[in-house]
Amino acid sequence: MKYAWKFLILVVLGIGGCNYTNLKRAPGSENLQLNSEPLVPSYESINKRIFIAACKDCHNSGGSGKRVLLDKVSLLNSPLELVIPGNPDESGLVLSLERNDDKRMPPSKEGYAPLKEEEKAVIRKWIENGAMD
Repeated sequence: MKYAWKFLILVVLGIGGCNYTNLKRAPGSENLQLNSEPLVPSYESINKRIFIAACKDCHNSGGSGKRVLLDKVSLLNSPLELVIPGNPDESGLVLSLERNDDKRMPPSKEGYAPLKEEEKAVIRKWIENGAMD
C-alpha cells in the first residue's frame, strides 16, 4: 500500500508508459504543428508541414527509407509512380498513407502515428490539382 501513491502519481503524470500519446513524429515536429501558416495543397506547404515533420527521419539519403525520397522531383519521377498528377487514387504516396495494414506510412510498427485526415486530404488535393505547385 505504501507504493500505491507513487503508482498513482506516475499514472496521473502520464509517465507510467500506458498512454497512447507515445506515438512519435519526427523530432521538432511539435514546433511545425504550432506554425501559424495554414496547410495548403502545395508541395512547399506539404513538405514543410508534413514531410519534414513526419517523414524525413527515414526518407533521406542516409535513412532506412532512402529508396523513396520525398523531394518534388523524386516524387514526380519515381518509377514507383508515387505521384501521378491528377490521379491521387492511383498515386503510390496516397496509397501508402491510407493503408490500414503494417505497410502504412509512416510505419506503425516503428511507433509512428498515422498522418491526420487533414494532412492526407491536402496531399490528395495537391495531386488531384496536378502536383504542379
